[in-house]
Amino acid sequence: MYVEVRYIMYGYKIFNSDWTCRGRQYSCPGEFTQEGELKLCENCIHFCRKLIDCFDYYVFSPQLKTAEVEAIGKAVWPTNKRKFCTKDKEARTYY
Repeated sequence: MYVEVRYIMYGYKIFNSDWTCRGRQYSCPGEFTQEGELKLCENCIHFCRKLIDCFDYYVFSPQLKTAEVEAIGKAVWPTNKRKFCTKDKEARTYY
């Protein structure tokens, strides 16, 4: 089951050292939009509400980049997971 929300949601996203993720180039700060139908793990921009939850999906490495993000508009997630999916996101600060 998926839950859908339509408001601003804040969270965190992990990137490779060159600000890429799943073959897509990002920047921080920056604004990003995913085209097409929103599908978790297929066609969306992922993030987690809690920073610690990001490391359920990534092995910690000092080379990884971490950004605080703001998801605007529609976001979905499976009710049994902690990873969210959105079409519109802004990366604001990084650690």
